[in-house]
Amino acid sequence: MRILVVGAGAVGGYFGGLWSAAGCDITFLAREARRVAIAQSGLTLVREGREIRTRPQAIIAADIRSPFDIVFLAVPGHAVVDAIAEIRPAIGPGSVIISSLNGVRHFDALREAYGADVVLGSVVKCVTTLDDMGRVVELAPVAEIAIGAWTGDTSQRLEAVRSCLAIEGLTVRVSPIIHEEIAEKWLMMVALGAANSLMGGNVGEINADPYGAWAIQEMLKEAHWALVEIDMSPRPAALDTLQRMLPPDRSDTERDPLKTLHGCTPFFGELDQPRGGFVRQRDRGQMEQFCILQKPARLFNHLLRLSIHIRSLLDTNASHQPGRVTEG
Repeated sequence: MRILVVGAGAVGGYFGGLWSAAGCDITFLAREARRVAIAQSGLTLVREGREIRTRPQAIIAADIRSPFDIVFLAVPGHAVVDAIAEIRPAIGPGSVIISSLNGVRHFDALREAYGADVVLGSVVKCVTTLDDMGRVVELAPVAEIAIGAWTGDTSQRLEAVRSCLAIEGLTVRVSPIIHEEIAEKWLMMVALGAANSLMGGNVGEINADPYGAWAIQEMLKEAHWALVEIDMSPRPAALDTLQRMLPPDRSDTERDPLKTLHGCTPFFGELDQPRGGFVRQRDRGQMEQFCILQKPARLFNHLLRLSIHIRSLLDTNASHQPGRVTEG
């Protein structure tokens, strides 16, 4: 199968680099500057401390001449509208689109443009970044893609896509409950991203403080409630699983997938996708009480810090005694 990876940044470059190194028929659709860089120097992926160098084909939208079997969308949220238009020549009768974006509302735009049969439900997980040399660097050994039909069917076509994308070191699976998996990733990104940005530290640092851990759990519960309100309920065990996934007491921001807002604006930009989905639903009147995420994060920073500090001073005799969350 021919694979078109739309975007050659930290996510697209990571998965596309893995597929290229495994010998897959891979083409990158990239902006001109990135296309030129790949044409001149190839693509370098740093994984488990070693460099993997490949020389995949890279093109711009005007160079698309025929449909691809798989289109893997890995662009920032603000570039989705342009990407939807640019990939049209790449979509044929048998094509499928897989999105790596964090939010959910882009699925509506994709399905409106290409149909639910073409656009698969998907959850893509990795922890990567681009360094100053343009290399794609893996920060944690997480490489997983879940795909599924919106109807829950597991057809031979989905198995063919899975078989094409699954390579050593990359788990690809067909999920019959992709709706729930999408909701659970949304839950994690919104709740932990809110804690990360509002409290001005990485999740490991926040979780190291008992009252910080309590605040994170409350945000998880609130985000879970909001998903229930819009009929996107995660699986019953999802909240417990996410709580157990929280990082232990540490301040190593390089290894924390949810790094501090300060000096990490790109992550906050990606948070705009799931956060914006919540805000849009609230604007429709579906969740009037869920309002914290519609405010500018920096306006809440000092207030939230102060409230946690005051709680730590005055709430010593409260019946609720939050404890530090640790990895399960």
